[in-house]
Amino acid sequence: MMEEYWKPIIGYEGYLISNKGRVKTLDRYVPHKRHGRMFVEGVLIKQYKDLENYYHVGLWKNNKSTTSKIHRLVGIHFIPNQENKSQINHKNGIKTDNRVENLEWATNQENRNHAVKNKLHAYGINNGMTRLSEKQVISIYQECNNYEMIARKYNVGISQVSRIKNGRQWKHLTNNIVENKFDRRLKINKEIANQIRKDYINGLSIRYLSEKYDLHLTTIYRIVNNKTWR
Repeated sequence: MMEEYWKPIIGYEGYLISNKGRVKTLDRYVPHKRHGRMFVEGVLIKQYKDLENYYHVGLWKNNKSTTSKIHRLVGIHFIPNQENKSQINHKNGIKTDNRVENLEWATNQENRNHAVKNKLHAYGINNGMTRLSEKQVISIYQECNNYEMIARKYNVGISQVSRIKNGRQWKHLTNNIVENKFDRRLKINKEIANQIRKDYINGLSIRYLSEKYDLHLTTIYRIVNNKTWR
């Protein structure tokens, strides 16, 4: 069994990444009112799955959180990339297995070839290739739920939902639909706003939340900063 060892995460002081795909904070001393300073032991950072089933963590720097995918952190810190390839491939096809021995640098084409060879095409909401009828396309275009809910309902990829709603796909159908006076975006309420804040605290980026809830970046920013929907 491979021994676990750690390296400082480049650009994020106070964080470590291991060859087994775990992230933790450094042991450190912090200011203390009574004792001047206090020792704080490093802890493992909780990881979350994104909509594509990859694990990620939120790393803080200058009071801002950035979402980082675990497999890329492991690749950057433990795997040489002499050919300057842009993607990380999971050799066994399991996206949640981020051990260094399961990862390799790859080009986009190499990643695609590996998926085809090993029959790793995604299904359900991760599959953007599901065939839709014209009736289903029109229904997707007119849906008011967020993209994730629509993707699950029609068994398609979130990216495909986005392309349909934004007129980049099936526009010959949707261009002829008379728009409602109501916004097709998800209607916000207190419960949704609180969930957005919770997701943000747990490390999800504003851009990621914008896509998840189908809301403008500015709206997400105002919600997480308590400038609206208090």
